[in-house]
Amino acid sequence: MLAREEDRRRRQLSTLDGASQSAGFDVVSRDEFWSDMAQRHQAILQSTYEQRTVRQLVIDFAIAERRFSEAYLQYGNEDQKLRDQQQSVRTLETISRIGTLVSSAIQVGKLASAKSGSTVTAPSTDSAYTSKSMIEYHEKQIDLLKGSLKEWRGQLEVRGATVQQLNDQLVKAFQEGGVDVPDVDKKFVLPPRR
Repeated sequence: MLAREEDRRRRQLSTLDGASQSAGFDVVSRDEFWSDMAQRHQAILQSTYEQRTVRQLVIDFAIAERRFSEAYLQYGNEDQKLRDQQQSVRTLETISRIGTLVSSAIQVGKLASAKSGSTVTAPSTDSAYTSKSMIEYHEKQIDLLKGSLKEWRGQLEVRGATVQQLNDQLVKAFQEGGVDVPDVDKKFVLPPRR
């Protein structure tokens, strides 16, 4: 039963890991370390209670780590959407400026041609309004995405704190059970937010 659950959990994590790495984000995957530690040092842990405690902490850690990784991936996706919207606004603003320059040049040409008798027409003002409304739309999307990112940042802080706390509890449980945890493995560093 436990082997099937572990296999399912690892397959889910590998799917999440592959998706996040293709998006350019790291995924936390420390649960394997703690699971291996629990299996390797099961005989050293002195009581059945200590063994059950460590086993439950490993399971809780894996769940918390997966939830953090999912939130981290979602945060990365929202961050990329924000960057895309910002690029769209910059592009539309550039197009709008070029359109204004062309319209101004036509107006100058119209004045000059009025003297010579030929007619030149300016582009309709509808295109200027369309550009402006598109920019406004993207700016509203940017505001929504900034709010969403703020919400995901909060989720990352809470979920990251949970993972940190469970990591510390695992270190303590192993040490109290007589297992020496190397200093390098005691500290747990979450990936940076971009």
